[in-house]
Amino acid sequence: MRHYLLCEAVLSHFSVAFGVLLLTAVVAISPQGKTFATAAPPPVETAIAVQTSPGAMQPETSGPAFSRNGVAVSSQGSRGERPTATSTPGAATAPAAPSPVGAAAASTEAPSRSPLAQIPVPMSPATPPAGQTPFHVGIQAGHWKESELPAELASLRGETGAVGNGWREVDINLSVANSVAALLRQNGVVVDVLPATVPVDHKADAFLAIHGDANDDTTVSGFKMARARWSKIPQKDDALIADVSAEYRAATGLPEHLSTITENMRQYYAFNWIDLKHAVAPTTPSAIIELGFLTTAGDREVILEHQDRVASGIARGIIRFLTGR
Repeated sequence: MRHYLLCEAVLSHFSVAFGVLLLTAVVAISPQGKTFATAAPPPVETAIAVQTSPGAMQPETSGPAFSRNGVAVSSQGSRGERPTATSTPGAATAPAAPSPVGAAAASTEAPSRSPLAQIPVPMSPATPPAGQTPFHVGIQAGHWKESELPAELASLRGETGAVGNGWREVDINLSVANSVAALLRQNGVVVDVLPATVPVDHKADAFLAIHGDANDDTTVSGFKMARARWSKIPQKDDALIADVSAEYRAATGLPEHLSTITENMRQYYAFNWIDLKHAVAPTTPSAIIELGFLTTAGDREVILEHQDRVASGIARGIIRFLTGR
């Protein structure tokens, strides 16, 4: 009997100890017994409404954060440009250490621009000299209707320009072009909003092609303008550039980024009256403007959120050129 009680006591202690060990093991492997690190969702940039036709301008929700003419560009390096007389302007890549491109990187960026200037309203009408017809201007929305380019420019079909944080260049170009045209018309200028296809031997008092820029380096900031390298009227082209640049810089606060002007800008196909039928006439003062870097948060904010200033700066510059004020 004593041996039986002793065995029973030993078994009882063993059962208690085993139970404690089992309970400890269960707690250790249960979800309640572990701490899980929950990754915060990446920041999402708020889409900014701009003046445009219904459904024309929407940020892309998939695909690369930075692409050029439909070709993805890695933050580790850019696609090489091939400047030709019929190529689109392209975007230059400044030498810099690779940096991530996207909303997360852009959100920590400090906008590189001057304070936005006050724009007087209204702007001065563009009144031609007595006895002359109203001023006539061509505003090209870069890449718009690129699928309709003629056979001589078939190689450029499918190019919709840069993409910055989901925003397509072609949509921005069209929106800005329409806004500039509206301002010019309000001030007595006859305006043609032109697609990628320029009318044959297009004649006007001024022609301006509107484009957006992109770069691997998301800290570069600024706009730039250029004219045809082979211009027959370089002084007039340069005067157009000087007037638009001055007004655009004052209206937007963006600096000029002259170091990234490319040969593709100087050899923009719309200027190439030497080889192409669909180009501006050699007597038409012409230039191309890159509004700013869509891949840089500060520039993108100006172009999207302050598009009234973007359009006003361009329109004022054109009127300044036309009237010689």
